Amino acid sequence: MVLGLSTLSKTMNSKLSHFSKTAGSGVLFACTAIGVSHLVQSTRAGADFGLMILGFVILVILLKYPFFEFGSRYANSTQTSIH
Repeated sequence: MVLGLSTLSKTMNSKLSHFSKTAGSGVLFACTAIGVSHLVQSTRAGADFGLMILGFVILVILLKYPFFEFGSRYANSTQTSIH
């Protein structure tokens, strides 16, 4: 069965809409938590130290998460922006 272009477009739009509704807020939260400096520095640290710093990285992630969670909840409850 061959789908027409409009049917295929509607199907893809429906799937994209469903994905953005289910994963949209998580993706936005991840984008605020990860920046270009994180990507550059993490690859450099991985190249320099390898798995020696894995424990430190996990510790930092565990300590960093509550601040991002609190910041987004605070901004949402007070209807203000955090810059």
